Amino acid sequence: MNLAQELDREGRKDSLLENEAGSFVWRSGWKWVTFFLAITLLTTLHDWRFSSDPEAWKIRGDLTNYTLAAAKVEAAGGNPYDTGELEGRRYKYLPLNLMAVAPLRFMPVPLAQGMWIGLNVTLLLLALQAHQELFGRRFGRGAWIFMLLICGRLIWDNINLGQWNLPVYNVTVIGLWLTLARRRTWPGALVLGLGVLKFMPVFFTVYFLAKRQWKAAGALALAVIFWVVIAPTLWFGPARHLDLLNKWLDQGSSRLESMVSNKVLVGHSLFTATQSYLNPEIIVKYGHNQARTIAVAHLSREQAKLAAGVLCGLIVALTLALYWRAGSDVSPGPALLTELGMMFMLLLICSPQARMAHLITTVTAALALGGVWIMPRQSLAMRRTACGVLAAALLMIVLTSSFFEKMIPHALLDLLPWLSLPTLMIVTFHVALCGIRWKWMQEEEG
Repeated sequence: MNLAQELDREGRKDSLLENEAGSFVWRSGWKWVTFFLAITLLTTLHDWRFSSDPEAWKIRGDLTNYTLAAAKVEAAGGNPYDTGELEGRRYKYLPLNLMAVAPLRFMPVPLAQGMWIGLNVTLLLLALQAHQELFGRRFGRGAWIFMLLICGRLIWDNINLGQWNLPVYNVTVIGLWLTLARRRTWPGALVLGLGVLKFMPVFFTVYFLAKRQWKAAGALALAVIFWVVIAPTLWFGPARHLDLLNKWLDQGSSRLESMVSNKVLVGHSLFTATQSYLNPEIIVKYGHNQARTIAVAHLSREQAKLAAGVLCGLIVALTLALYWRAGSDVSPGPALLTELGMMFMLLLICSPQARMAHLITTVTAALALGGVWIMPRQSLAMRRTACGVLAAALLMIVLTSSFFEKMIPHALLDLLPWLSLPTLMIVTFHVALCGIRWKWMQEEEG
């Protein structure tokens, strides 16, 4: 019995499209509003105690010190991309991001932070529910527990920092849910396209093309154009938006060059880790005031970058070939969520800069593997593989925690950065998901 037949026979009673409890979640709009208001109020009250002491603004600092500060500079007619106007800080996002937070700049900082966190936590809950519908059935308790144990710290860090990673991930998942699970291509593309706040939807256009979903790919491309060009032009006016866009491009090009050419690289992507292993001069920063210099080869800087690019390019090509070979079906089910998890991991593998906060997208991969683990009538070997990968990922997350760092000998602590555990987790997730998708594809063809 192939995967499609199994889902047809066993998944109907668990499908969120037919399950009363699942429908209740989506149709109770007033409950979502109540939840949003509750989170907003609690966060605002919590943060208000810092309002009298500017030096104490350490929570939600990225939102307050970068995004809101840049929005206020822009509103005053200044240049938000000039570090001199932001007290030495560098604002790196599109003018669209300034437009998105414009209403918050008129609020007291604690209220603005409360609104931001309330909105993003509510969208996160919606995105987590969307995963179940993309998977085609409910996740068991075990899948949720594994995901929270692995990704809970990443979720919490994003909430605390007030960065763009969480809202971009939320709208990307919700957009994919609307497009693929609810078959609402244009509204889905519009929501998914809003993720261009950090460019993520651009890469899902490639996924749609590989899956031969021409309408979805075209709609997403138009949505990206709307959000990058049309909406900000209407908001700022043509001349002001063109000026902001040119300033963003000027600082963005120099920043990208430094990200890929600097001897100090940042993050946990395979692209970064590979270079650090091949060139002894490269220093990789992987946390606050933490860095490593590791090398198993002595290639030149350009050779190391070329080798890393070739390796990542090969992984991209093999993944896209797997998508193409799997066919054009994007119906909700385990295969779909597995493919989306692969895509999120692919972005982390190839990114020139993947910090821990960016690993929020491992939520999708963890839920896909957790779903495979609890699926009925799956082979014992596949379920054990999924469970083993999740257990290994949990161990890697624990070993990289600040709590664990205080408990282990310094000799082991010095070894852990060399192991590149977050990078290993990303690659392990991707390989496991690709292997599972390949196995299902073989069963479908057989």
